[in-house]
Order: sequence, then structure tokens, then C-alpha cells
Amino acid sequence: HSAINDLIKKIHGAGIVSATATFTSYEKRYSEEKELLIYRIVLELINNILKHSHASFIDVQQFWHQQHYRLLISHDGEGLTQQAFEQINNQLTRLCPNAVIAYSVHESQ
Repeated sequence: HSAINDLIKKIHGAGIVSATATFTSYEKRYSEEKELLIYRIVLELINNILKHSHASFIDVQQFWHQQHYRLLISHDGEGLTQQAFEQINNQLTRLCPNAVIAYSVHESQ
């Protein structure tokens, strides 16, 4: 968690985008190996947001829900095409084969 917090603070501090991170529960920790995989996934997703979405805001939230680890990364930039999502999903699945990656676009009104 601290590595992700540090990453978000660096991004925010550099003025690249406004960035926040919220971690609401620390009841369970993974092994260092799994936490490194989670960090690599977050890093890959944030790099893609910074490179391609033209976002001005990124928010990272971590929480436990129904005994599952949930990581929600939101931004206000442009969404992905289905093809781009599938490419990213394939990359992330190679990093962590048991991860379930979901993608959703919410249009502001």
C-alpha cells in the first residue's frame, strides 16, 4: 500500500495530474511477491492513463469486499476502445493470472 501511496504522491506532487489514493482496510496483507504484482498492475494501469487518456484526475481506492481484494482506479480522461482494453487485459493477466480485470466507462452528463 505504501508503494502505491508514494507513487500517487509523486504524480500529484509533480503536477502531472491531480491524484488521490484511499486505502480503507489493512486487515489482510499479501505476501511481498503478491504485493509486488499488485503494484506492477497499478503502475501499468496508471502509466496507460497518463499516456493515453488525457486525464486531469486519477483516484486509486483499495478495499475488501466479500472477502475479496478490490482495487478501483478511476480517472476523468478518455476511455479505452474494446481492443485497447483487451490488449491491456492480456498484459495484466500475464502479470497476475488469477486477477479479474474489469473495465467500465461512465460518461459525465
